Amino acid sequence: GNIHFSLEYNKETSILTVHLIQAQDLVPRDCSSTLDPYCRVSLLPDRRGDLQSKIQRKTLNPIFEEPLMFELGANKLPSTTLEILVFDYDQFSQDECIGQLHVSLDTVDFSEKTILWKGLMPPDKPKDVKIGDIMFSMSYLQSAERLTVAVTKARNLRHPEDGKLSLDPYTKVTLILSNRKTKKRKTSTSRGDCNPEWNEALVFNLPNEYLDTICIDVSVFHENKIGNDELLGRVRLSGDSDGDENIHWQDLVSSKCARARWHHLS
Repeated sequence: GNIHFSLEYNKETSILTVHLIQAQDLVPRDCSSTLDPYCRVSLLPDRRGDLQSKIQRKTLNPIFEEPLMFELGANKLPSTTLEILVFDYDQFSQDECIGQLHVSLDTVDFSEKTILWKGLMPPDKPKDVKIGDIMFSMSYLQSAERLTVAVTKARNLRHPEDGKLSLDPYTKVTLILSNRKTKKRKTSTSRGDCNPEWNEALVFNLPNEYLDTICIDVSVFHENKIGNDELLGRVRLSGDSDGDENIHWQDLVSSKCARARWHHLS
């Protein structure tokens, strides 16, 4: 995708204005045909400000028309980098970065307002940190139009904050149809366990005609006593999946036997 914005610096007030205009051709996430995008803008290396635009609903070509203002001394302009991160808002879990842009301010002519079109780069891949694995099976009974996801267990779960050893994990299974999260179920919470065992069946009523078009999201969360629960990792399966996820999906659509398989969380 691309992003359209302008930069303007007022020497008298020491205010840098980043005017977000629009973005085009954003790439949706897996199992989605659209996005709920917003921008998060920061000044590096201090990451000062960290301002956020409004969320634009259900679009790959959002119109922002939103000025974000930062106080920045003129002497710091040459050593400052503008960072624009584009996120997809997710009501039910952690927002996902879908693109990024960095502009060194020492390359910008601030004698007048500068208008830019820039291509977004893919977000940085997280360091190869093992989040953990989850085992579950899936089966579909056509006569009853019933989908069952049996969550068996997880292993080697990691807390988002390194150093924390205690976890209170649970698994949430969500059915996504036409980019809408239509149904969700969750297991019980396993207390103080990085290798929880649930052995719980989550059952969904699902008409036959939807089986080929749904996406199944299996997410593991850490339950917080205060504040929002934290996403530890997820795996998504659909007809477009590849690798182990595709093998498991083919088990679901072609076999009445529910086979439990391990999946890496990401």
